[in-house]
Amino acid sequence: MHPFPPAPIVNAFRGDAVAQVWLDPHGVRFIFESGNVVYVETSLLHIEPNGTEWFFECVPHKGAPVVLHRLLYKQIVIVEREELRLTLRMEDGSTLVINSALGPYESGHIIMRDGDFYVF
Repeated sequence: MHPFPPAPIVNAFRGDAVAQVWLDPHGVRFIFESGNVVYVETSLLHIEPNGTEWFFECVPHKGAPVVLHRLLYKQIVIVEREELRLTLRMEDGSTLVINSALGPYESGHIIMRDGDFYVF
């Protein structure tokens, strides 16, 4: 629906860590130690430190195993923002890539701990 928020906003994830991962029928919710929340409704890519890639589409399907729990409590050291992609790189070398898509429907949203709400 929209691009990701500007870099000054998403840079708040630097130094943070994923504390919980919630799988919903049509999305994945990442809750961070800071209280920030990212809800993804399109797709994401989890890359492990050894380079193994796990692509996950947020629709009910039979696909690859979900190993997102491996991202828990890994400090985010790099945040990269593109118009339709948000990349979070963790201290152990793992990476979470969150995708957005232009169109009539939202791809997800971000709720910051201060209450600010961003749709992407």
